[in-house]
Amino acid sequence: MSAIEQEEKFKIWLKNKVITNSPVSQYPNMLRDRLPKKLTQLNQSLYQNLFECTDITYLEKLQVRLLNGGDLHPFNRDIQNSAPSAAIGKYIEFLKEITLDTKSSQIMNNLPKNIILYGPPGVGKTYSHKKLISILENGDSLDELENSKYKTLSFDTVKTEGRYQFLTFHQSYSYEDFVEGFRPNEEGNIHLEKGIFRDIAKIAKTNQEASTTKEIKRDFSELFRALIVDQVSDGERLSIQMKRSRFHITEITDKSILFDKDTGESKHSLSINTLRKMYENGRNNHIIGGLQPYYDALLEYLSENEKEIRTDELKNYYLIIDEINRGNISKIFGELITLLEEDKRLGEDNELMVTLPYSKEQFGVPKNLYIIGTMNTADKSIALVDIALRRRFTFVRMEPIEEFLPENVKKINAIIKERRGADYLIGHAYFIGNHDNEFVMKYKICPLLEEYFYGEDIETIFEGLI
Repeated sequence: MSAIEQEEKFKIWLKNKVITNSPVSQYPNMLRDRLPKKLTQLNQSLYQNLFECTDITYLEKLQVRLLNGGDLHPFNRDIQNSAPSAAIGKYIEFLKEITLDTKSSQIMNNLPKNIILYGPPGVGKTYSHKKLISILENGDSLDELENSKYKTLSFDTVKTEGRYQFLTFHQSYSYEDFVEGFRPNEEGNIHLEKGIFRDIAKIAKTNQEASTTKEIKRDFSELFRALIVDQVSDGERLSIQMKRSRFHITEITDKSILFDKDTGESKHSLSINTLRKMYENGRNNHIIGGLQPYYDALLEYLSENEKEIRTDELKNYYLIIDEINRGNISKIFGELITLLEEDKRLGEDNELMVTLPYSKEQFGVPKNLYIIGTMNTADKSIALVDIALRRRFTFVRMEPIEEFLPENVKKINAIIKERRGADYLIGHAYFIGNHDNEFVMKYKICPLLEEYFYGEDIETIFEGLI
């Protein structure tokens, strides 16, 4: 993006984010012209135009130099209402906001929200959910699932931050377990209990709502210290622009702001408590005449920096459902199955909410909640749930990794694939661990083959291989 385009975006952002017009109108000029020229005079200019700069660390260091105690503070102090440091501060807010929006958009839009890892037993479906979460966190391609060296450090962060829940479906699992239902407590009374899906959806929704950019009025004490107290320490003076002149704050006491008029008359004071009330009310309705122009100018100076843009980081949350095809999907999800669709999530164009049958509360699925299931293709109960899940989930097939398979197992798999199909192959996970291959073949593979070829002689079928 060119500096001109960046400046136009910044102007639009300022117009929407900042109430007052003065000295905000000076900010683009400070970034485009005044600050770069000053840095050029010092032979320190990295940018001819600061709208070319998107390095937030560099800008933050420059802002520190402009504030009290920094080498650029005299330059900043001599310009109306310290416009250079204020301009840098707003530009940093702008860059952080658009960077976060871009990152969130990439994370939320490029990868599916509902994923099922499916394949024959022993291919690492359950184990690979850690890798899948890391892929989703990093915004990488799903093809990385095949990369045996892919790092899962991001999963460790997710788990530490409590953004992850794991459960296993079974034939007795119900809507009341998953979403909400009435259960007896220790005293024998019946009460409404929330299920794991409703709990993690609520947590994810709270984060999604907090990640929405919002303007917050800064606390008076915090703002007063940053813009006034810190600026007049060590004998420095802070000049405040009025309509036709200016005055100079010289000292701050516990209760008063001491200042000199521009004419040289000294020993005037303003009440900090009165200024606080004006700031909190948003206008001067306390002082009329006399010192009113000084209060008004100081109130305007504070008001131009009162808005703080706060945006919590949008984070992903994960619900892992192992053996998802073993549960009765219609029974467990109920009316919520529709809400899983990506365009029906909260915040999307076609967002939907339903009224939960027990609590009567409105419920929707947040867009930052990922649902990851695992499915064993050798279990043909998959046919019962395939229609319900197929349209709403992305299916990622996992295959045995041949490099971890003994030679005899590779030949066994070739026979299985020809006679029963790829859904019944033997996975590599059986051979990763401390057991020797003879043990694995005798106590794990042979019983599995007997099940696959029930009623047939596996010694004959796999002659010389088992």
